[in-house]
Amino acid sequence: MVYQATYKDLDGVATLFNLYRMFYEQESDLKGAKSYIKRRLEKKRFCNICSQR
Repeated sequence: MVYQATYKDLDGVATLFNLYRMFYEQESDLKGAKSYIKRRLEKKRFCNICSQR
């Protein structure tokens, strides 16, 4: 099943975003990643597709 991310996906998406940042040699900042994703969701400026098995 594929769907657009919502607040219930915040922890998982933030973890994935933090790993993405680390891949590009940024320091780990899970709290900051979660805050960033949450703000984007609140302003409806975030579109991320999630997959569930």
